[in-house]
Amino acid sequence: MISENHIGLFAKFWQPGQVKTRLATLGIHAASEIYFEFLSHLLTQLKSSGHFRSIVFSPDQRREEFRQLAGPEWNLVPQADGDLGNRLRAFFATTFLGNQTPDLVVNESIKADGVSRKIIVIGSDCPLIQPALLESAFEKLDQCPAVIGPSTDGGYYLIGLRQQCDNIFQNIAWSTSSVCLQTMAALREHQIDFDLLPEMTDVDDIDDFHQLMRILSAPFAAPDTTTEKLRLRLSQICPGR
Repeated sequence: MISENHIGLFAKFWQPGQVKTRLATLGIHAASEIYFEFLSHLLTQLKSSGHFRSIVFSPDQRREEFRQLAGPEWNLVPQADGDLGNRLRAFFATTFLGNQTPDLVVNESIKADGVSRKIIVIGSDCPLIQPALLESAFEKLDQCPAVIGPSTDGGYYLIGLRQQCDNIFQNIAWSTSSVCLQTMAALREHQIDFDLLPEMTDVDDIDDFHQLMRILSAPFAAPDTTTEKLRLRLSQICPGR
């Protein structure tokens, strides 16, 4: 059976006042620019990871802006409607089917095309995600059906599946500190084995941003060219931070 590794990067359009609202003390335009730099960095950093890469974007009316930003290495997939759980469920379901139509009705022939798919979803809030981390996640999916990358705020920065598990996205208190624990409980309830990646920090507030800048500025970090470019751009957006 053919095996395919898929990556889905969930992203919103970088409209000032609509993204990184907890960084708005820096100004809504600065917060928007920070989000844009995170997204641009991840698209560049991960453009060779996996076999297929999709930017799962919102809203659909901004398709052209996302196309210009993403480049040819990334497919464009509009997010489904509803809460985050429904949007995640829809992306996993349609990707397992080998289809990129979020509202497609799911049937039982997920592997009818003879392809085994491992699918990883990440957000745009953790710019320190490296290709090696995604490779580790795909390797863990060879051993168990699910993998989670916990974030320090109680959510997760990554979730990966090798089988469709719609129920794990239901009845989750999204945007709370219990998201990861509730998701792990749902996996256990449905007897789905999972493994964990190292904990990382989503950059949501000023303290998170300061921590990111300290990491990027550390002499021992030895950042690659792409990461150094991110540090310089963030320093220009927020001088002295």
